[in-house]
Amino acid sequence: MRVTTAHDLGRMLYALHAAAAGNRHVQRTAGLTRTQATRAIALLVHATSGGMVQPFAHAPTAHKEGWISDTRATAAIVYGQSPRIVVVLAYRPGITEAEARSLGRRVSALTLH
Repeated sequence: MRVTTAHDLGRMLYALHAAAAGNRHVQRTAGLTRTQATRAIALLVHATSGGMVQPFAHAPTAHKEGWISDTRATAAIVYGQSPRIVVVLAYRPGITEAEARSLGRRVSALTLH
């Protein structure tokens, strides 16, 4: 069984950002052109608002959400003074959206301010 970790999500966002910034090694490794990576980030920035980090980032944020019954996940690149990758995974049977957002608010306070 394959499990996606917070590290996996962070590395994926790093690869997108680095490829968009022109890192040729990452472009080759990821199989992305600079244009493709830039477009992918633009789509993530303009994705539906919400999630555990985006409302608290106060900067353009490329984010991808994953929501299943007992798991809430957000992986984001926050484009403030310097880009930061933030990944928040919350798992508990019966976790609510409000609880996940509260966790996102606490993580954002620690990492983005």
